[in-house]
Amino acid sequence: MPKTCRCVTLFSALVVACGAEPEPARQEPGCGADAESATVTSGEFSPVTVTESACGAVTTQESIELGLHVPECSSLTFSSNPPSSGKHYPSWAAFREFTEPVPRGYWVHSIEHGAVAILYHCSDCASELEAARAMIDALPEEASCAGTGAARRVVMTPDPLLDVRWAAAAWGFTLRSDCFEPEVFRDFVLEHIGRGPEDTCSPGIASWR
Repeated sequence: MPKTCRCVTLFSALVVACGAEPEPARQEPGCGADAESATVTSGEFSPVTVTESACGAVTTQESIELGLHVPECSSLTFSSNPPSSGKHYPSWAAFREFTEPVPRGYWVHSIEHGAVAILYHCSDCASELEAARAMIDALPEEASCAGTGAARRVVMTPDPLLDVRWAAAAWGFTLRSDCFEPEVFRDFVLEHIGRGPEDTCSPGIASWR
């Protein structure tokens, strides 16, 4: 029987108050990277190098996998890294920054709702993280989400399964890069935010155990 975990729903704002430390996500051992894989299979679309990127940024339209719900903490395999569709958990991650890795099964559900996930795998990227926070804070608020507590549907989290330093994922699309370029990531967010198959601004969960 797959190991399951009980979610504790805590609603939070997407934008962390200036100077405040983002709240880390909490998870039960076994409900994270070791329950997921970074398996990649060849898709039908070819990667496109971003023009004038100094970081070798590449965007790819990925094959769409069925967005089926599976029990929380169950093992997941995706066809792209980072994932951009596929099986996911019934709950979704709140549209905000996390300082500890969010299990992919949660934020894949977030991008199904129209979010963009900003992901990183580096320990020496403090300045890049500050640039990413500034980029997110400067994004226009989504008028369609007014009054829901979700100003912008963006999830930012470290991801130990990445094989690049920085990446972004939207439903059906990925961006992979050797460093964080604000303009490149901003363009990706603006092109794909709010375009998931389920257009939902309802707050997600901020912790699980």
